[in-house]
Amino acid sequence: MPRFSMSQFVEIVEQFDINEVLLVPPMIVSFVTGTAPRDFLKHIRFVWCGGAPLESAVVKKMYRLLAPDACIAQVYGMTEAGWISTLKWPERDESGSVGRLLANVEAKLVNNRGIFIRDPGKRGEICVRGPRLMSGYLGNKRATADSFVDGWLKTGDVGTFDSNGRIFVVDRQKDLIKVRGWQVSPAELEGILRTHPDIEDAAVMGVKFKNSEAPKALVIRKNDSLTEDAVREFIAGLLVGYKHLDGGVSFVDTIPKSASGKILRKLL
Repeated sequence: MPRFSMSQFVEIVEQFDINEVLLVPPMIVSFVTGTAPRDFLKHIRFVWCGGAPLESAVVKKMYRLLAPDACIAQVYGMTEAGWISTLKWPERDESGSVGRLLANVEAKLVNNRGIFIRDPGKRGEICVRGPRLMSGYLGNKRATADSFVDGWLKTGDVGTFDSNGRIFVVDRQKDLIKVRGWQVSPAELEGILRTHPDIEDAAVMGVKFKNSEAPKALVIRKNDSLTEDAVREFIAGLLVGYKHLDGGVSFVDTIPKSASGKILRKLL
């Protein structure tokens, strides 16, 4: 499949009796929010998910569509780190965590001054270390130097960890919206917006607002009666003030995405 198609995906799963799939979050969102028949999902026993954060609410809804003994395993990693660095299989975990570190992988969180974060629940940039890391970018010494600090690879991803050692990925550092000194994750807002019964899909971007930035939502409606005020009130009822959609809401027909379903934020 050169580009994800729900109908083609269903056809392939049923034709070849597939019971293990590798998906990205937008695909899973399309399953839990779509109106197409989803009985075929009962045949799937294992779902790998990676590429972007997957909200806990979406994980819970997806579990209800799968076989009772199915497992959803979010993984985290990057090419420079030797593919995946975390895994939570075979745990049935609905928290939105990407699991715990694999063997031979170390990780730490640092703040914007490079200081090690030791307390669970606090956000920081994820840095990894281990024998699987790349040696550098071919022909680009500057990029290599910028990516490593004392043997640690700076991933550019923001995350947290809990007291049980589970890791949670928040968003790409460069995608965060800076609101009066606070950092807002577009992925978090997008995940919440997609739980609204009248929203098919959503993307969030930062726009200039009162000498700072504010989140703005681009929304694909299921129902034309949905208003901008209703969307803003929905978010305001769930999140703290600096995460409100003060940048506004625009209704759109499409959201630019890659073939794998990732939002192309540069095109928003």
